[in-house]
Amino acid sequence: LLGFNLGGKRWPRDPERDKKIDGKQIALFDSIEALAGDSMPHSLSASVQRAFNVGIIAVVSIRRTNQSFGDFTLIFKQDEAFRNHELALILADYVGILIERRRITAHLEENDALFTQFLKHSPVYAFIKEVKEHDSFTIRMSDNYSEMIGRPTSELLGKGMREMFPADFAEKMIKDDFSVVRSGKVVELDEQLNGRAYTTIKFPIYQQERKLLAGYTIDVTEREASKKKLAENEAQTRTLIANLPGFVYRCRDDRDWTMIYISDGCAGITGYGAQDLLLNSSRSFSELIEPGFKEKIWESVQSALRSATSFEEEYPIIHRDGTERWIWERGRGIYAPNGELQYIEGFITDITRRKNDEARIRELNEKLFLSKKNEALGTLVAGVAHNVNNFLAAIMAAASCGTADSKKSPEIEAFQRIDSLCGRGRELLKSLMKFAKPSLETMIPINIKAIVEEVVTIIKHSTFNQITIAFTAPKDQLWVFGDPGALNSVFMNLCINAVDAMPKGGSLNIALSLIDRKTIGVSVEDTGIGIGKEALTHVFEPFFTTKEPGKGTGLGLSTSFGTIKAHNGSISIESEVGKGTIVHVRLPKIDSPSQEAGISANLSSQSHLSSEKGDGNRISPLKIALVDDDDDVLFLTCKMLEKAGHSVTPLSGGAECLSFITGAKQTGHSPDVIIIDQNMPKMNGVQTIERLKEISPKIPILLSSGQPDIQEWDSVKQANVAVISKPFNVGEIQAALAAISTQKG
Repeated sequence: LLGFNLGGKRWPRDPERDKKIDGKQIALFDSIEALAGDSMPHSLSASVQRAFNVGIIAVVSIRRTNQSFGDFTLIFKQDEAFRNHELALILADYVGILIERRRITAHLEENDALFTQFLKHSPVYAFIKEVKEHDSFTIRMSDNYSEMIGRPTSELLGKGMREMFPADFAEKMIKDDFSVVRSGKVVELDEQLNGRAYTTIKFPIYQQERKLLAGYTIDVTEREASKKKLAENEAQTRTLIANLPGFVYRCRDDRDWTMIYISDGCAGITGYGAQDLLLNSSRSFSELIEPGFKEKIWESVQSALRSATSFEEEYPIIHRDGTERWIWERGRGIYAPNGELQYIEGFITDITRRKNDEARIRELNEKLFLSKKNEALGTLVAGVAHNVNNFLAAIMAAASCGTADSKKSPEIEAFQRIDSLCGRGRELLKSLMKFAKPSLETMIPINIKAIVEEVVTIIKHSTFNQITIAFTAPKDQLWVFGDPGALNSVFMNLCINAVDAMPKGGSLNIALSLIDRKTIGVSVEDTGIGIGKEALTHVFEPFFTTKEPGKGTGLGLSTSFGTIKAHNGSISIESEVGKGTIVHVRLPKIDSPSQEAGISANLSSQSHLSSEKGDGNRISPLKIALVDDDDDVLFLTCKMLEKAGHSVTPLSGGAECLSFITGAKQTGHSPDVIIIDQNMPKMNGVQTIERLKEISPKIPILLSSGQPDIQEWDSVKQANVAVISKPFNVGEIQAALAAISTQKG
C-alpha cells in the first residue's frame, strides 16, 4: 500500500504490508482523495481518520456489482478490533472503483499499443494536429510516418509542418489545414511528395478552445500508376477504334438491336451520333435498316446465336440524309459462364463504294459480254449475208433474164415481184451488215441540235397529236463529229420506239444538253408501257424485240448501239414497267465546226453508185470480164448481161482474172469493164484490183459487194474504180456500166 494522506498526515508505503489480491499487486495513489476525487464524502474521511487513531487491522472482502476483486487489508495503528463495519464497506467500495479504473486503464493502454502496432504496418498514415494561424503542429501520429518522412516518429511529435516538409509542400499543407478547421468540413486532397502520390482525408475535431485536426493519408502511387496505365490503354483503344474504317458496338438481342455501347465512327456511316443511337434515344438501329432486309438479318443473327458462332451480313441502311448506304457487319454473342446470352458485340463498316464498284464491274462485264457477243454475231452475220447476197444476186439476175424474155404481162409482173422481194432482202442484209460492222459513210462536223430538231419535226407530223412532244435544248449550237445520216437514223429509231410504246397516247420528251465541256447528252423519255428488268438486259441484242410479232425486226437498238459506239459515244436505257422508258445517248463534243474539217471524208463522186433501180436505158454493148467465185451467180449474171446486149467473159477468181487481163493486153483485146466480186477465196476483190492496176491502170473496174462501208476503203477511192451494191438487177448494173465506161481511157 502506498498509504493514506488523511488530515494532512502522510503514511509512507510499507512494502511488508503490501498484499496480493488475485495474483496482482494493487497499488494505490498517494491519497484516497486523489483516487475518489471530490466524490468522497467528508464523513468517510473523518471515519478513516478515527480508525487510524484507534489503530486496527481489518480484512475486507471487496466486491462490486457481484464481481469479486479479492480481499483488501486495512492496516491501522492500534490492534483494537475495528468496529465500524459500515466504514469498511464504504472504503472497500471506493477501492473497488480504483481497481476497476486501473484495469480499464490497463486495457486501454493494451488496445492503444495494438492500434499503434496496426498503424505502424498499415498503408494508412494517421495523424492529429493542432492548427494555429502560422503553422500546424503534430500531437499524435502513427509510427509509419517515419517511412514517409525518413525520420523517427519521436522526433516529429510537436513539430510544425515547416520543420517536417519541403517549403512549398509545407505552405500548401498549412493553408489546407487552416481551411479545414475554419470551414469545419471534411476534405480530400491529392498530394505529391518525393515522387510518391498520396490521398489525404482531413477533418476537424474539437477540444475546448483548441483547434485540432485529424486525418489519414494513403499512399496511392501504385494505384495512380495503374490508373494512368489504364487511361493510356483506354486512350490507345479509343484511338484504335476511332481509326477503324467503321464502328464497334455492343447491343441487346432484341428487335430494335438496342445499343448499349457504340463508338463514334457510327456518325460517318449512319449520319447519327453515338448519343442518338444509345438506348434508342433518337433512333433504334433497326429503324436504319432497309425494311426488306430486317427479317433476313434477324434470322441470320438468331441462327448464329443458337450455335454460338459468329455471323456476317451485308445489307443496305438509310443514312440520315436519306441516301442508301451498304454496310458489312460481323458479330457474335457474348455469354455468361452459365451459358446465358448477355449481349452481342460486333463491327460495322461502310462498303457502299465497293458495292458501287461491283455494280460498275458487272455493268462493264455485261457491256463487254454484249460487245463480244455482238462482235461474234456480227462475224457470223457478215458471213451469212455474203452467202445470202449471192443467192439474191442469182435470183435477181434470173428475174432480170425472165423479164427480158417474157412477152406476157403476168409473167413480167411476177419477175418484177421477184426482183422487188430481192431488193427488200438486200436492204435487210444492209441493216444486218451495219450491225455486224457499223460504218460511217460521211464523217463531218454536225450541229447535233439541227439533227434532233429535224427528227422531232418529223415525229410531230406523224403522231397526229395523240402524243404530247416536248423538246428542250440550249440556245447555243452543239457540235459533234459524225455521220449525219447515221445519227439521224439513231434518234429517229429511238423516237419511233417511244411512240410505239404509247399506243394509247402519252408524253415524249426529247432533251439535248451539255453534260460537261467534253460531252453532249441526248435523252429520249416516254411515259409508255416500259420494259421489264429481264428484257432490259437484252434490248441491245440483235433480233430481240418487245414488240408484237411482225411489228419489229429487233435490229433498231442493236444498230443504234453500234452506230453510237462508232462515234465513240455511249447509249444506255432505264425503264420501269408501267412508268415508261428513258434512253440516254452521250456523244463527244467538238468546239467548233472547223475543228475536224480536215478530217471530213472526201469521197470521189465516181466511187459510189446509187443502189436504186436504174431507168433501164440501154447503153452500147460492152466487153465485160465478170469475176465471181460462185458458179450460180456467175452463170446467171452472165445471162443477165448478155440479155442486155453485152459480151461477157466469166472468170471464177482473182488469179484467173489476172491471167486473162495479161493475155488480153498482149493481144490487144482487153475488156471495156471488169466487174469483180469482193468476197472471194485466196484473192479478194480489193487485192485483185491492186494487181490489175499494175497491169492495166486505166481499165474501168466495178467492185461488187454487199458490205455497206466498202466505199470508205482507200482502195476504191481511186480513178476508174466504182462500187455497186450486191445484189443488183439489170437496171442497176446498166446504170453503173454507163457511168464507169465513160471513164475509160
